[in-house]
Amino acid sequence: MGCDGGTIPKRDELVKTKKKDKQVDKTEQLIANWYYCALSKTPLKEPIVSCKLGKLYNKDAIIKYLLNKKEFGDGDKICKHITSIKEVTTLKLTPNPAYTANNKHSSIISSTVGNDVLIPQFVCPITMKEMSGKYKFVYLPCGCVFSEQALKEVPSTVCLQCNKSYNSDDIIPINSEDPKVIESLQEKLDRYLEEKKKKEHEKKLAKKAAKLAKKAEKEKKKHGLDDDSNSDSTSHKSSKKKLVAEHESKKQKTSSTAESNINLNLPDLSEINKKAMKSKTSKAIQSMYTKSNDKDDSQNYLCRGTFNRYAI
Repeated sequence: MGCDGGTIPKRDELVKTKKKDKQVDKTEQLIANWYYCALSKTPLKEPIVSCKLGKLYNKDAIIKYLLNKKEFGDGDKICKHITSIKEVTTLKLTPNPAYTANNKHSSIISSTVGNDVLIPQFVCPITMKEMSGKYKFVYLPCGCVFSEQALKEVPSTVCLQCNKSYNSDDIIPINSEDPKVIESLQEKLDRYLEEKKKKEHEKKLAKKAAKLAKKAEKEKKKHGLDDDSNSDSTSHKSSKKKLVAEHESKKQKTSSTAESNINLNLPDLSEINKKAMKSKTSKAIQSMYTKSNDKDDSQNYLCRGTFNRYAI
């Protein structure tokens, strides 16, 4: 039955209370942010890249994520805003002289205080402060990484390493813990994504307009060829008709002249022959074919017999 004197119930057993959120150890969070890739959770190795929110990634992990987003289970939560390798900046880091090949990333040394500390791989090239999360670090659009204190001590609008110009708005803090800084970075990212969408939309519209213009040009060319072919065919037909009409008119003229020539009175061929014969033959031969009525017998001296002399 219970409550018979053998057991004493506690308050948390009788009253339901809200469970307290587990507090994350700050040192563990710093180690995770500054020594490990935010996406693959593996130790950071060069080449190292950073996004517009200031998180650190291994470049090969980002490439794998872009090729196959299902490979990382929480990739959509961590780096959903990264859709191209162009949206991350490759960092130009200065190696730490204390971090050698023998002292690998997993090695631990004890400091004078007695706490175990990881050896950071990189330092600021100006102040030589270690990039371990203890100090604030930033990177410029060119990819050069400095401590925030170095940029404050040496104010300039030109990068101290590569001499490339930059604006103060282009400076991005790395793994910032200040909520105001995180909000401002998120606002910048949102603006960048909106501008990117607008540009992509404008590009799509421009491509569609170009395609429509090409189609219109092709149609115009087709119509122009059709019109030219039609005009050529009509001109060819008209020229053919003209030639046929001229040919028919010539035929009609020739036929009319032939008919007129047929209707004409032909000359007497016998007279023509006689004239030709007279012109070609001599007088002696011509006298043989003349009639007695045409000329006197005195002219036909070849045809007269001897009896004519006696008759006379």
